[in-house]
Amino acid sequence: MTRLRILAVALLAALGSCATTTTPVHNAPSGGPQTVTDMDGVAHSLSGRPVALVFWQTWCASCKREAPEVTAAARRNEGRIQFLGVVPGSDEDVDDREVEQVAREWGLAYPQVRDRDLGLSDHYDVEGTPTIIVLDAGGRVRYRGHRPPADWGALVQ
Repeated sequence: MTRLRILAVALLAALGSCATTTTPVHNAPSGGPQTVTDMDGVAHSLSGRPVALVFWQTWCASCKREAPEVTAAARRNEGRIQFLGVVPGSDEDVDDREVEQVAREWGLAYPQVRDRDLGLSDHYDVEGTPTIIVLDAGGRVRYRGHRPPADWGALVQ
């Protein structure tokens, strides 16, 4: 993500426009990443079971407000949906220690992934945070929105 795009993401978050749009079903572009590695070095498949990718930033007020609801959904859907936090940005723009600290403070009890090269963000056309992408077991996008879905379970049946 270029610095200009990062600034655009920050501006969208500040204006609150990031919390108004949801798309229940969206066809993801083919050829995307098959696995991601979390900050602890553990690889996670993006197919084979439902996955929720929760794109966020440490400075994002909307992300902080949604954190308790997303964390509760992760607990309710444990074993059914793999939740992964995704923090986009290069090492120059994002501090891993801050990500870990904020994730603890906000109670994000699911693995965190650093999207340093913006491969995930670009593949799923993420333009602001928070953005939640729910993939079905086949890796297809079943939900894309800036707020948590009303019924997580219905997305992965």
